[in-house]
Amino acid sequence: MKPYVLTVITLALAIFVWSQWEWILELRNENIPFFAETLYARWGHGLLFITLPLMVVQNVITIFPIIVVIIVHYLVFGVWEGFIYSAAGTSLGALYCFYLARTALWRRISSFWQKKEQDLQRILRLLEVYGVWMIVLLRSIPVMPSNLISIAAALSPIPARTYYWSTLIGNMSMVWILSFISMPFWLQGRLDPLYIPVFLLFLSGIGAVFFRTVGLNRSREGTERE
Repeated sequence: MKPYVLTVITLALAIFVWSQWEWILELRNENIPFFAETLYARWGHGLLFITLPLMVVQNVITIFPIIVVIIVHYLVFGVWEGFIYSAAGTSLGALYCFYLARTALWRRISSFWQKKEQDLQRILRLLEVYGVWMIVLLRSIPVMPSNLISIAAALSPIPARTYYWSTLIGNMSMVWILSFISMPFWLQGRLDPLYIPVFLLFLSGIGAVFFRTVGLNRSREGTERE
């Protein structure tokens, strides 16, 4: 992504956050009815023009719990639409943060992350040892901040295309996990009977590819030693 494109996006997001800070305050206060009832009743699917940019911002600077937006999506759009919008929003934010960290624009804000240097180094070491699958794992388990994962990946030699798919897979898994954790807050009526089986099938597919990749790598290492 060109630096001038990132600059335009960054300025647009900064203006958005500055002009609509009250929405962020509502998210920080976990005021779900404000979004699920007041704003959705007014704009319908236009609510996505608020929640998606906010998810992008949150993936750069953690200023509110991402699970609140996921709950809103599931509550007003239903299980599958909520899942798609949440996975898309978190992935777009992760990609934006990744590109931001790989451009000269990052130098202007890098001082903000100096206090996170130890965390970044820890992730870089994990990426060096375990490769791209560590991105999938770190994003799947919502413990490590997304921005740290994106920045560490940007500082590593990982190809951008590899980062794309690993981030998408990891974020899909993360959204699924957070949706299960927050289910009492958004579930209305019965859960779609396919929701859990599809998730288990998704995990099985990831596991199969992972173990196959590990097996191939070990076979290559064994061949090279011989």
